[in-house]
Amino acid sequence: MRAWRLAVGVLVIVLALGPALPAHAGAPLHLWVDEDYCSTCSNGAHVWNVDAFSTISAALRAAAPGATVHVAPGSYYEDVRIAQPVRLLATGPGVMLSPRRAQVTVAVAANGVTVDGLEVAGGSQAAILVTGPDFQREPIRDVTIRGCTVRGGLFGIAVNIDSAWNYGTLPAEMVEISDNTVSGCTRAIYVYNAEAEITRNDVSQLAPEGIGIYSSQGSVSHIVANTVRADAPHNRAIYILDNQGTVVDRNSLVGTADVLTPTTAITLDGYDDLVLSNNRVDGFYWGTHAYTGGTARVERNSFHNTAAWAISFGTAITTTQVTIADNLISGSYWGLRLDDDSGYGLQAAVYGNSFSNNVIGVQLASSVTGDEVALHGNAFCGNLSAGLRSEAEAPIDARENWWGANSGPGPAGSGDQVKGVGTISVSPWVRLSASATSAGEGRTRIVATLASDHYRLGDYPLVFSTTQGTFISSADTTCSVPTEADGTAQVTLTPAQGQGATVYVGSSCGPVLSLSVPQGAQGPSLPLLRSKSMPQ
Repeated sequence: MRAWRLAVGVLVIVLALGPALPAHAGAPLHLWVDEDYCSTCSNGAHVWNVDAFSTISAALRAAAPGATVHVAPGSYYEDVRIAQPVRLLATGPGVMLSPRRAQVTVAVAANGVTVDGLEVAGGSQAAILVTGPDFQREPIRDVTIRGCTVRGGLFGIAVNIDSAWNYGTLPAEMVEISDNTVSGCTRAIYVYNAEAEITRNDVSQLAPEGIGIYSSQGSVSHIVANTVRADAPHNRAIYILDNQGTVVDRNSLVGTADVLTPTTAITLDGYDDLVLSNNRVDGFYWGTHAYTGGTARVERNSFHNTAAWAISFGTAITTTQVTIADNLISGSYWGLRLDDDSGYGLQAAVYGNSFSNNVIGVQLASSVTGDEVALHGNAFCGNLSAGLRSEAEAPIDARENWWGANSGPGPAGSGDQVKGVGTISVSPWVRLSASATSAGEGRTRIVATLASDHYRLGDYPLVFSTTQGTFISSADTTCSVPTEADGTAQVTLTPAQGQGATVYVGSSCGPVLSLSVPQGAQGPSLPLLRSKSMPQ
């Protein structure tokens, strides 16, 4: 009887408890962390050790997969390891996290993770290190690091590399690193073998590297709209190593141009299908420096005051195929430098660029052969020594470029100089023409065109000035107007009452043409007013 009662009692207990529950079953999907929470505190109406915790690590251990951990402002000294899919969010500014013992402050050892808004002091190895759930066995996927402030560490934010410097052999996917502020790191943002979106980050105080994409063959990454400041010797703002399909777009890169503090804006060391577009580079000793060959498009960038060169491409290790188009390059020693020193073969299409106020606009090394470079539709203006200088004995085709004067390049013309060892063909070149017609109500429309038979120079600033009256667009006697895609720029002049005017049209190099606008021009149209070249 006693044994029977015991068995019945055990059965009742089992039925009451039900089957064993898995870990985290029934756990809340929102957990709250505040350094002031405690077992006897009100904890903001949250339940201590259920959804209220005083440390981030305790909340992460209690969190169910897919949960959100909200962290209140405060100072947290702990080594954080994220081992399952969660969202770790700061509830406001001032969530300061510092390591206690570990080399890594935040270790992301799971997929499906978001870290947002924390201020993280780096351990000796890294501030935030993403290795995924099973490094080298399961690929990293769907990890976002957003809105964090990161200071110090060998790596600020690193993906697909572990603390022992083992590199991930499995490509990472769906990695987002955005809107972070990273400073004082040896490598601020480091991504290895990954498909990554690196956007709108602010990077400074490098020692020596800002944003680096490494060995990402077949995994397209985008480095977009970041700001990187480089002011220490050997700093590199952006570093591309052995990548395919990487897009570097709309970044602002600022560096020192001091020869004693050599810095590089963009370093290329193995690349295919690379796109560098719409970036602004100010300062630096070197602008874009390609150590090895590859395929690339360099388009619509602006380079200002790079001490050595703005863009340099060569053929070390492999062939180079590069299109360099529609860039603004000024204030460098060499605006563009091309070589085939290793003899692997260079193909460079150079068109639509503006080279101004450099010492040398374009420099071709002696290793360049005549069929390797196509140099057409570019604008050269105010380059101190030469617009184009070629050390190659092979003939160079540099026809249909603008040299800053209708008389063509020097030494025969008054435009930028062309200097070379071999033959350089420059004729025909782009010329500036202009005409004036009535715009009604006593106003005159002046249209200038910068073109050759086959090229029309767009987005090139033309300068208009008048001896009498004002231009409507500037309400002044001078104005600068960029040419449209068809090579034309137009202004409307309101002459002084009862007076004629002389209008000068040119570029930053000076006036090229003059037009006479007659006194009191009226009617639907004026006869074509011929432009007259200025003596140069």
